[in-house]
Amino acid sequence: MIRSALYLQLSHDKELNPYKGQLPLGLALTTSSTKMLNIDDLKRIRTAIQTTPIIDNHAHNLLDKSSANHIPFESITTEAGEEALKTTFSSLSHLRARQQLKELYDYDGHDDNWDWPRLLKLRQDWMDNRQHELYQKCFKGTHVILMDDGLNLSGDVHSYQWHDQYTAAPTKRIVRIEREAELIMERLLATADPADAKSEEFQQKVHHSRVLPTIPARIVNSNESI
Repeated sequence: MIRSALYLQLSHDKELNPYKGQLPLGLALTTSSTKMLNIDDLKRIRTAIQTTPIIDNHAHNLLDKSSANHIPFESITTEAGEEALKTTFSSLSHLRARQQLKELYDYDGHDDNWDWPRLLKLRQDWMDNRQHELYQKCFKGTHVILMDDGLNLSGDVHSYQWHDQYTAAPTKRIVRIEREAELIMERLLATADPADAKSEEFQQKVHHSRVLPTIPARIVNSNESI
């Protein structure tokens, strides 16, 4: 994401990228062309990195507090469930996350004492007493979120607008057209009776809801209806 933003900002700069039109800056910096960059060039690159807004281009809604306490926290590093979830504790992604969370939760004890039960206890303390501060730490520096809220978790997660309090710009919603079609079908079926299935009007409504998924997904603002 950041690399893409830098590429857009710097790849057309002839002074920074002598290979303009031939070799992307990201590749040029990893080759022998690095010798061609002087201190001033590197300062400009550092400034671009530090000033380019951070955009999370595909996020999902945060779980609300009650749901977060009922979903196994180890599932953050795997899509496994039930019995298979027990195997995640030896996976590379889990071990890496456990080390990174040590910093997030401000653990200052000895490394030998840092294990999963201690992590869960420390996390619970943050969630119970400093949840807002924890979220601020996680979102620090994020300019805007593109939120995919099409997962069927409406009763377990915060609305996408709720996340605006932690970002510089309002959250944008990635609309899943197939989810919108599903909701239309649910409303039709909830109010239908056997006689409706034979009516032309009902058939047209069902047909309309089925063709919706062929429409490309789009991003909307928090105050825009679809």
